[in-house]
Amino acid sequence: MKDWHLSTRSYYTDFVVAPVLALAAVTTEAVRHGPSARLAAGVALGVLGWTAVEYVVHRWIFHVAYRREHMAHHQRPKMLIGVPPWQTALAFAAVFGAAVGATGWAWGSGLFAGMLAGYFGYIAIHERMHHGSLGRAFPGNCLDRQARRHAAHHHGTEGNFGVTTPLWDFLLGTLKRA
Repeated sequence: MKDWHLSTRSYYTDFVVAPVLALAAVTTEAVRHGPSARLAAGVALGVLGWTAVEYVVHRWIFHVAYRREHMAHHQRPKMLIGVPPWQTALAFAAVFGAAVGATGWAWGSGLFAGMLAGYFGYIAIHERMHHGSLGRAFPGNCLDRQARRHAAHHHGTEGNFGVTTPLWDFLLGTLKRA
């Protein structure tokens, strides 16, 4: 994984694939067995689980194991730098297999869909932080505060690893003022 510079198509592939797969997982389970509390709870837990995965990957994978590659993103945040979609596809195939294998179809489909929904939220928010005006329309709102924390992270603050939420930074003591 030396070069994480992506083409426009590769960079935006997950913006289509993630919501389609999440919707397919929920729809398939709902059609097979009807909507259920287990499916809904699985989705909610999957979204929460995604925020933990996001924090862990950003803090320990990107900032330790692949620090050099990730620092290219910090130095040039408007460039299309990221993990190739084939790697996210492999990761989510593993998540699907593990979730369904460990908890069954109803919970597993929900967990998988929730993780994908969380991931989609992450890539959408992160993309807007670097290529749009996230939060600026409503100064002081939660997205504006989160965008400011992320900007501080890019300018040398060794903290604020959560992109979608400050929850894990708060719980693990890495939340920094922006």
